[in-house]
Order: sequence, then C-alpha cells, then structure tokens
Amino acid sequence: MNKLLLAALLLVGCTPKTPVQVADKFVDLYFVEVDQARALALSSGLARSKLEEELSLVEKVRQSYDPEQAKPSIYYVRRDSQVQGEHARMTYDITIKQGRDESKRNALISVELTDGKWTVGNFIVKEEHAPAALPRPAP
Repeated sequence: MNKLLLAALLLVGCTPKTPVQVADKFVDLYFVEVDQARALALSSGLARSKLEEELSLVEKVRQSYDPEQAKPSIYYVRRDSQVQGEHARMTYDITIKQGRDESKRNALISVELTDGKWTVGNFIVKEEHAPAALPRPAP
C-alpha cells in the first residue's frame, strides 16, 4: 500500500468524530499539550477567537521560549457530558502540578455540530474543581 495513502487513512482514523471525543481531544491539546495551534483545528466561533487571541499574545514569547521547557504535569477527569441534538456540554476537573505546587481548575467545554462536524464552540475555565453533585430527592 502506498505510504501516503496509509498515512492519510491513519489520520482519518484518529480524527475525533463524536462530541465527547472532540471535547476530550481539545482538553488534551489545550491543557495537557499546551498547544493552542492544534486545538484551533477543533474549534469554531468564540472558542476559535479565544485561541487566536492567545496565540497572538504568546507569539513573541514562544520565539525564544519553548512551552516544553516549563510544562507542568496536567491530569483531568471528565465529570459530566450532556449531548442534546446538535449541542453538547462536557465538564472536566483539571489538576495542574508543577514541582510542589498544585492548582485545580474546572473547564466547561461547549461542542456544537457545524457543517456536519463537531467543534468546540466555547470553553470556560474556572478556579477549583466543580463541587460534587448533590443527590436528588426522591419524588
């Protein structure tokens, strides 16, 4: 089999297709890999605008500084996912460890179906992990 064809087939197989896969991949790229440029390919709307702005802000810094140099260890857990029609929302608890320091964040990722493709339409990051859900009272 042609090497180029094989590479193309592998790329197609790795492309996230469901809203959960898109959100998970976005979290991997944006938070874990600290790679806004690659996360940009999964975004649309406000998320795309936020990433483009971040990239323009860090452009000069990254000319002499590689994010890998001081990259923290980042772990995440998807806490919730809700898919309704062409819209989905996922929440993640993110833990960032650098040396002895540890910080916690909560990310809300909104995913939408645009032109037949799921993309991240917006993301919001807050301090601390989300509180545990309260049990619902019995009817």
